[in-house]
Amino acid sequence: EFGEQLPPTESPVEKSDENIQFPTYAPSPSPTEKDHNAFCGSSQMDAILNCEEAPQRNPGDANRACPESNECLPREKCYKELSCTPLVDLESELFFSLDGVDSTMVESDLGVFVETMIEVLTAELEREKIALEEFIVTNQQMGYSFDYLEMIVSITAKYRPQASDDASNNNGEEAKNLNRIVTQYINNKSFTVVLKIKQRAG
Repeated sequence: EFGEQLPPTESPVEKSDENIQFPTYAPSPSPTEKDHNAFCGSSQMDAILNCEEAPQRNPGDANRACPESNECLPREKCYKELSCTPLVDLESELFFSLDGVDSTMVESDLGVFVETMIEVLTAELEREKIALEEFIVTNQQMGYSFDYLEMIVSITAKYRPQASDDASNNNGEEAKNLNRIVTQYINNKSFTVVLKIKQRAG
């Protein structure tokens, strides 16, 4: 007998990481990213040309921007990827000739020609984000062989340079060369233009 025997002690159990409960934290929601190149308008051209105007819904705002896409009036849409840079005036003086014409145009025929050109050029220039302002025939005379009509037209338009333009161009003027755009369109669509003139003339 060696005295009172004590009960055996249990060895401590090591706790594994699997049994440890770590607190979890939900990630804080990231703020909604605002688009500072978006503006309200009844059309894309309206948004481009009038982006500097104060909106009717929030008169205190500086312009018609819609950074969260929900600031526009019901009849408007939020157009993205636009720049509200200063407007640029574009001017062009072009030489036109119409084949198969045996006299200069009288006032009524001239009106049909101008209205038709405004119609087709407005649609074409808006694809380039250019707003046509005036199309005026400044001179007309018969050609050398008297079987075609020569005329000089003056065209004015407005353009707001966009971020997508070549940065090397001077305020968008070279990027949107009115002479080049109009001449190229008339050369490529001359048949369509003449057909529209004849349809309008009845």
